[in-house]
Amino acid sequence: MLVAMGRETMKACRVAIYVGPKCVTCKEMIEEICGADNRLNLGLTVEVIEKEHEYFKKTRAPMTVFFGVFDGRLRYVGWMCCHMVRVIEKNLIMLAKSVKAKIPKDLLETLRQLNKLNIEMFTSPLCPTGCPDIAEALANIVTACSNVSCTVVGAIEALDLMDELGISKLPTLILNNKLKCSPRGKSVKDAYNSLKEIIVKNLDKIR
Repeated sequence: MLVAMGRETMKACRVAIYVGPKCVTCKEMIEEICGADNRLNLGLTVEVIEKEHEYFKKTRAPMTVFFGVFDGRLRYVGWMCCHMVRVIEKNLIMLAKSVKAKIPKDLLETLRQLNKLNIEMFTSPLCPTGCPDIAEALANIVTACSNVSCTVVGAIEALDLMDELGISKLPTLILNNKLKCSPRGKSVKDAYNSLKEIIVKNLDKIR
């Protein structure tokens, strides 16, 4: 179901897509989300909100925000196509069914040592194998940990932003605006383990 609106609502099982003027890939992302919702017969509410988001001026791209089990803490900037389609579909299914992921206990305990963890992930269709598994792991973590938020940014639409942040390889994660890292991602499990190792090693720096 597509609802075009000018302001946010409080409906839980919804996806909000923020679009600004002369948005480059907004149409494609709207079609992808609505197409997946229809294909999977999920019955979600998809809202298109004409409002610039904080990344818009440097990306000219849409921001897609997942509510429900993600509580607005999972966001995608840009058109998440190709390698990210399966991740988006899994996110939508979790949203529609109100499913929270189970993540490894040791990772959960590590994350609870932080008051909050804000993660930015930069990815692209040209990203080496592993980006989708890392993105899936991060989305799962968001459902399991109320102190974690994640924004996945499409690098193709954010080249200027990447230059500004000094990012030269993919995937790159930025943790709490303090630490850049590139976790392994041979599988979702591998991404969990790699992220835990990085956080444990850099706990004081990330805080």
